[in-house]
Amino acid sequence: MSDTPKGKKCLKVKCLLSGVESVMSGDRLTKKIEEFGSVEEVETTYVHRRAIRLLKKGYSVENIRKLLKVDDQALPIIDEDKYDRIYNLYCKRTMLNHTNIPDLSTLIYEKSDPKVVEFIAKI
Repeated sequence: MSDTPKGKKCLKVKCLLSGVESVMSGDRLTKKIEEFGSVEEVETTYVHRRAIRLLKKGYSVENIRKLLKVDDQALPIIDEDKYDRIYNLYCKRTMLNHTNIPDLSTLIYEKSDPKVVEFIAKI
């Protein structure tokens, strides 16, 4: 498989945690390939959004599979390295990671209460 979606109109992927199969095509496929780096990486680390929600809430792989009523015999065993990779891909993205706020004082309205300004300056 190539690292670009050219010649590939759609991709069928299976969630590592739940076994749910999804089909990606068009802009979504292009976005996922850019995000993950290659088609192979998308195929080997894809996690369905229901499983992502549970992962973000702190559930373990085993508990996610129990909650989604999945036969885990048919799914791969997720070792610690794979779990860390999945967690970093899906759960470490926050708004603060993508914003550039030099310091908290830039968020304060100029005519704020002086006590509030003093408090924030101490933080």
